[in-house]
Amino acid sequence: MQRHEDLCNGDISAGRKLQFTCLPFKAVKLRALFQSLPDHHARIAHFAMSNPAAFLELDAREIGYQCGTSEATVVRFFCQRIGHRGLSEMKKVLARELAANLMSSKVTHRFDRQNPVLEQVFSSCVEALRDTWSGMDRSKIDSIAATIARSERLYLFGAGGSAHIAQIAALNFLALGFQTIAFVDPIQQHAAAKLATSKDVAIAVTYSGNQTDLAETLQTARTRRAFCVGITSFQQGLVSKSAPY
Repeated sequence: MQRHEDLCNGDISAGRKLQFTCLPFKAVKLRALFQSLPDHHARIAHFAMSNPAAFLELDAREIGYQCGTSEATVVRFFCQRIGHRGLSEMKKVLARELAANLMSSKVTHRFDRQNPVLEQVFSSCVEALRDTWSGMDRSKIDSIAATIARSERLYLFGAGGSAHIAQIAALNFLALGFQTIAFVDPIQQHAAAKLATSKDVAIAVTYSGNQTDLAETLQTARTRRAFCVGITSFQQGLVSKSAPY
């Protein structure tokens, strides 16, 4: 069997551009970390996401061989980076979630023949919500909600394809009675951040989390002592590093 490292040609950069879909909850965490991982860890994560059946069958030594790294590195990755007690625990959780996804897929396919486009749209929305739920740090949600509730003003900043999401969120907050302003232009975002105070909340919305302008906007808001929140799919992006929440 050809090694996974050889399939990647020893360079995981191409794999970083792949969009992994239909992932179980634990694999979503791998995807969230993927962009920030060093190459030897990225190869392990890529192997687990793209070859789950093989990943479940192989032991740490064999996974290390496939990914061009050591057995110890594989074990440390899942213990230290992913937070499991060991590789076996990760496999048990992944196997359960793969089984649950399979059952969900069977239910969806029963309806695909009746209206495949509609069912696929709803299935994609449900999957996106599940991914978001599994990737959230729910211990911080109460703190964020409480701070928003007592804030004087909300600033919402969006970038790229997430710009309209920030605008919709601003409209919803306005409907709830919050003084809210949304900015999607980088120059306006910087100008608005300079007006923020310690009684305000600044929220940045971005999928990749690597927009330099947006990260700098949050940093400016933080210097003004505003409460800063980053909403992104990747934990180690520039925006995540610029926002404590």
